[in-house]
Amino acid sequence: MSTLDEIVQQLRHAARQIRKLESEAKTALYDYQNKDLHYKLMSEKARLLVGLPDSLDRVTKSLDTKLAQSLKSQIGAFSFSAKKAIKLDSVFYMSALLYPEDYVDGEVNDLENFISQLESIC
Repeated sequence: MSTLDEIVQQLRHAARQIRKLESEAKTALYDYQNKDLHYKLMSEKARLLVGLPDSLDRVTKSLDTKLAQSLKSQIGAFSFSAKKAIKLDSVFYMSALLYPEDYVDGEVNDLENFISQLESIC
């Protein structure tokens, strides 16, 4: 498996975890009116995004410099936004992470879109 394939696999795993957390958070809030669990799950989503750069740091070192920088920049942007959401302690901001203003339910989020871009160069 190439380094880029390994990165894509790790990002896919993170994207699946995020979708699962979001689904559980939605159920907690709308089906059970459990705002505390919703907040906990959205916080977990944000922390997962914060940790992405560190989790990929080792494998990005063996990539082409330009590709590594591009990857670090995009993943860093996801992490930066998540850190901001945590610092603001905003569950709304946490839930909006990875979603553009014009997002339509069922479309891919920004992380999934980035994964598709990486897959196209694998």
